[in-house]
Amino acid sequence: MIMNSNCQIRSQIDIFIYCKAFNNVVLQLNGVLFLKVKNPYLASYGVSEAEFAITQLAQTIMRSEIGKIILDNVFKEREALNFQIVQALGKASEPWGIECLRYEIRDVQVPQKIKEAMQMQVEAERKKRASILESEGQREAAINRAEGLKRSQVLESEGHQIQIVNKASGKCSVFVITVFHKYLSEKRTLLIPSHI
Repeated sequence: MIMNSNCQIRSQIDIFIYCKAFNNVVLQLNGVLFLKVKNPYLASYGVSEAEFAITQLAQTIMRSEIGKIILDNVFKEREALNFQIVQALGKASEPWGIECLRYEIRDVQVPQKIKEAMQMQVEAERKKRASILESEGQREAAINRAEGLKRSQVLESEGHQIQIVNKASGKCSVFVITVFHKYLSEKRTLLIPSHI
């Protein structure tokens, strides 16, 4: 607490406000502000009721900063909000001899209907991810079956080709042997290349 008659060096102020996010959702914020009095004279005489003035200023700045962002980002960007509030409070309270050390948003309360809608959105996202994973699994299974079928057809075709070649080679061998036999029975000299 900051008082005119007995100025404390450090102080902690709890701040509760209602404000609207950028997308017009009403929020209840609970935060705590940590202060340090750098100049007790300015804190006592530069402003009447310094604690009240700082509280009002903090509430105004919180409303302003929260009003710039949508509800989802209020939860995601607490640290950035805390920093922006401290910066703005620091500039405004400097002429009063007060330094803002830290601000922490403790709690953000939203209306029950918004909570329910947010929960439904989370559940819908979860179902969507599950559906995507299931469809990707089915897709992979179909691709694996198709690749297996393709591979079996290729192997079957290659086997059939080998069979045809072997059959043709066998017929060719019989023909060559028959021709050789005919030539040899006539007592002729036959030169055969070594690669045959």
